[in-house]
Amino acid sequence: MNKKFLMDKNNKLFLKTLFCIIGILIVGYILVVSLCIGIVRQPEGEYIRLQDARILAEALWEENADSIDERNAAGDALLTYGQFLTLVQEISVKKGSGEWKDEQGNVIGDLTKWCEKEYKGKYKEEMYVLKEDWYSFYERLLIAYEMNSEIMLVTSVVLGSGEEVTDQDGNTFGSREMLTEEGAFSFRSDSFLQYKYQTVKAYRKDDVFLTVYEPVSRGYQLVNAWIMEAREKQLRVFLKGYEVKIAYERAEESAREQVADLEFADGKLQSVTVKEEKLSGKLLSVSEEGIEIEGYGKYPVRDGMKIYKLYGKLEEWEQKDLSIGYNFTDFVLEDGSICAGLVTRQEAMENIRIVIKNTSFTNAYHQKVELTADTDFVITYGDYKEPKKQEYKAGEKVLIEEGSEYLGGERIYVEPLALTGRIRLLSVERSQGTPSYRGKMEITKAPDGFVIVNEVLLEEYLYSVVPSEMPASYPIEALKAQAVCARTYAYRHMLSSGIARFGAHVDDSAGYQVYNNISEHADTTKAVKETTGQLLYYGESLCGSYYYSTSCGFGADSNIWKSDTPEDLSYLVPVRIGREEGTYTGEAMMDEDTFSSFIGQTFDSDYEREEAWYRWNYEVTKIDTEKILSILQKRYEANEKLILTKEKSGSFVAQPVKKLGDIKNIYIEKRTSGGAADELIIEGTKNTYKVISEHNIRYVLNDGESMVVRQDGSQIASPTLLPSAYMVLTIGKEDGIVVGYSLIGGGYGHGVGMSQNGAKAMANAGLDAKEILSFFYQSCEIQNAYDISGD
Repeated sequence: MNKKFLMDKNNKLFLKTLFCIIGILIVGYILVVSLCIGIVRQPEGEYIRLQDARILAEALWEENADSIDERNAAGDALLTYGQFLTLVQEISVKKGSGEWKDEQGNVIGDLTKWCEKEYKGKYKEEMYVLKEDWYSFYERLLIAYEMNSEIMLVTSVVLGSGEEVTDQDGNTFGSREMLTEEGAFSFRSDSFLQYKYQTVKAYRKDDVFLTVYEPVSRGYQLVNAWIMEAREKQLRVFLKGYEVKIAYERAEESAREQVADLEFADGKLQSVTVKEEKLSGKLLSVSEEGIEIEGYGKYPVRDGMKIYKLYGKLEEWEQKDLSIGYNFTDFVLEDGSICAGLVTRQEAMENIRIVIKNTSFTNAYHQKVELTADTDFVITYGDYKEPKKQEYKAGEKVLIEEGSEYLGGERIYVEPLALTGRIRLLSVERSQGTPSYRGKMEITKAPDGFVIVNEVLLEEYLYSVVPSEMPASYPIEALKAQAVCARTYAYRHMLSSGIARFGAHVDDSAGYQVYNNISEHADTTKAVKETTGQLLYYGESLCGSYYYSTSCGFGADSNIWKSDTPEDLSYLVPVRIGREEGTYTGEAMMDEDTFSSFIGQTFDSDYEREEAWYRWNYEVTKIDTEKILSILQKRYEANEKLILTKEKSGSFVAQPVKKLGDIKNIYIEKRTSGGAADELIIEGTKNTYKVISEHNIRYVLNDGESMVVRQDGSQIASPTLLPSAYMVLTIGKEDGIVVGYSLIGGGYGHGVGMSQNGAKAMANAGLDAKEILSFFYQSCEIQNAYDISGD
C-alpha cells in the first residue's frame, strides 16, 4: 500500500469518528434540554411551617381562636405543597368559595383548581411552600371572606411567657399564655417563644395571637422598669402589672428595688442602667409643662415616665393617681427630668385643695387678687431657696396684680397667723357677698391671670360645702347623709385629681361641689362634725356618691350617662322612691305606656309628693328648627357618639350634623331602667337624627324661652336644660309638619344616687342618715377615712 492510500483511509476514519462524536453530543444536548424543561426545582427562600399554616387556616372558620389546635402540626415541620392543597380543600369546604376572585375580577368557585393553576410549574407535592406565597394567598383569603377586620396584623413585643410570668395573686401563666406590651394574651404558635424582647408583626384574632408574621426589630429597650429583685443570674421585674423573670448573667451586680432601663439584643438582656438620683417633697401640681414639687420648683417629665405604688400590692399608676398636696412620692431623675415616681405610702388625707374661680364662675383666672384677713397674716413669696416673708395686721388690705412685688417666684403663700383665722377675698363675689376662707391661699401667675388655690382641712371644707349644696333648714339626718356624700365625693377627687394642672383636687363651682357660695351654718356644721371622717364604700372602693335635687318617684342607674368607665356602679339602681313600690318597677318603666301612666299620676306614697318639682309641664308652641339644628351640632361636637345620623340603609352612624329641614316627627324611642328618656328620634325632611343620653335630650328639647310650670303653679325659666329626662312627649302637627310639642315631666336633676328632697322626706319620716344612705346606695357601707393605714 502506498502512502496516499493509507492517508485517505485514516482521514475517512477520523471524519467518521468526529461525526459520530458530534452526533452523540447533539443528541445528548437535546436529551438534556428536554429533561431540564420537565424538571421542577425546589424554590429557594424562607418556608412556612406546617403548624403556622394550620393555625391560620383554622382561624378562618373557628369562632373562638382558643379552640384552634396547634398540636395538629408538630414543631418545625414545614408545609409541603401537597399539604397546602389539602388545607385549601378544607378551607373551601368550611368556608365555601366566598368572594374569591381571579385577577380579572371573576368569582372562582373552586379554590383548589385556582391554586393548581396559579402555582403550576412552581411546586411539586413534596416541595416546601415559600412564606411569601402562603402569606400572599392568606391575605387574599381574609379579604375574600371579609375577615380582615377580625384577623389582623399587629405589631407587638413579647415580654415573657409561661412560668416566667406571675400575676398579683401568685399564679403563673399557662404554657400558651404570654405578656406583651399591650397586656396578657393567649398564643397559638410556638414561634412566639423565639422572639422574646423583640418587636414582631403577628396575626391576632380577638384576644389570641396566632402566628408570627415576621420580626421587625431584634433590639428592644424596657424604659423605667421596676427591678424587684436581682439574684442567681435572674432579675425579677414588675411589668404591666405582672412579675416577670428575666435571665441575666450579671444579675448580682444589679441593684434591687430600683428603677432601671433594660437593653435587649436578640432576645437576651445585655445591660441594666440603674437610676438612683431622687428627690421628694410636697407635690404642688402636675401638668403638660411638668411636675412641681415644693422646695424644688417645676421639673419636666421624661417620655415613658412610670409611676409605681410600692405600698400594699405593687401596682403601676397613672399621673392622675398622684396625691396633689402631699409628700407621698419619691421622684426619680434622669438628666434633670422626672422619669419615674415611687409612691411610698398612703396615709389619711386631711387637707383638700380647691381652685377658687372668678366671680362669675366662668374660669379659674383672676385679673387681680385683693385680700385681707380677720387675724394677723403673713405673705411668703420669692425663690424657694431664699423665700421672703411680709407680715400684715388684721384688716390690712393687700393687692396682687401685674407688676406686684410678690411676683418672680414660683408661688405666693397667704396664711393667717392664728389657726382659726380666715382670709377674705375682696376681689371675689359670691351669693353670701364677700367670701371668707379657712386655711391658707396659694397664688400663682399664669398667662391668663392669677390662679388661687385654697388649702384647707377636709372637714372645714365641708362646713362650706354642705350648706351650699343642701338648705341648712333640712332635718339633721338628711344633712348628715349629705355630709357623708359630700365627703366621699371630695375624697375620691383627693385620691385622683381632675385638675392637677392647677395643683388642686376640685374647684368651688357646680362642676364639682359648690363651696362657700352660702355662708356656714350651725346645723350643717353640726352634721359634718357628727359624721367626721365617714366615707361611703362599695367593697374596697369609694362609692360614687352622686346626688341630685328631686325625684319623680323613681331613680335611675348610671347607664344614663353613657360613660366608658370600667368602674362597678351596680350599687346605683333604679328604685321607687316612696313608701311602697306597687306595680311599677325599674324594668317596667322602660315601657312607654307604663311610664306614661306613671308620670301622668301622683302618688301619696312617694316621699316627694309635695315637692314643687315632683311634677311639671313644659310647652313649646312654635318650634324653632334652626335652633334645634344648632343644638344638635353643638352636642355632636361635645360627643359624636351620642348624636347619630340615619343613613339610607336605615342604620344610624356618627357623622357631622348638617341639615334638618322641617320636622316631620319627634318621639322618644328608648327609656332607661327607671323611665328616663334615653334615645330621642328627630325626623326631618332632610335628615333624621338620634339623640342619645338624658343630658342631650334635656338640651335638645329646651327652646330657651318657654317656662317650666311646676305642680304648684309656679313658673320657672329654663334657659338651657330641662329639669329632668323623666318626661312624656306629645307633638302638635300642621300639614304633616311638627309645629310644637308639650312635655309632662317629673323631678329635677339626673336621677342617679341620692335625691336630696327624698332624703329630707325620709328624715322627716324618722329614718336616720345611715338608713337613707343604704336606701340610695345599696350594698354600700360607711367607713372612717382616718382609720386608713399606710401599709
